[in-house]
Amino acid sequence: MNIYIIIHLNIIYLNRYFITLIINECFII
Repeated sequence: MNIYIIIHLNIIYLNRYFITLIINECFII
């Protein structure tokens, strides 16, 4: 597997994680 692909998948995973955090913050407020 290419390292670039792994990094790209990690960035996508982190983006999804932060989006869910932002959505949770909005629902809490």
